[in-house]
Amino acid sequence: MACGIPPQGTESDRLSVGTSAGEQRFMSDAKYEKGRLLTDIGGILQNMTADWDTSFDGGVTAATRLIGDLSFESIDVVQFIVALEEHFNRRDFPFEKLLMQDGRYVEELTVGEVVEFLHQQQP
Repeated sequence: MACGIPPQGTESDRLSVGTSAGEQRFMSDAKYEKGRLLTDIGGILQNMTADWDTSFDGGVTAATRLIGDLSFESIDVVQFIVALEEHFNRRDFPFEKLLMQDGRYVEELTVGEVVEFLHQQQP
């Protein structure tokens, strides 16, 4: 699926969590630690925003706001979700739980909230 987000390494590099030589597990089978999730999400966001003209000059942290800091618009959120699904090889994340509150879309979303959401969605 082409969405303008550059791929991050080979498919197995993006999807696997190497625990030892020759052993690969995928998010559907593995438990990602929050630090690993933050690193992976930070990489996705850096790839997405590398050529954007924003005033944000800090590194991506858990406190980074998608709209306030990275200047995300609604289409960027959609592309981010697609990138997460591709990166973690899952299409079954209930993103409506992350993006909606009391029947309305959230006004802002932090990287930490995305990390927490993905951490909770693991088997």
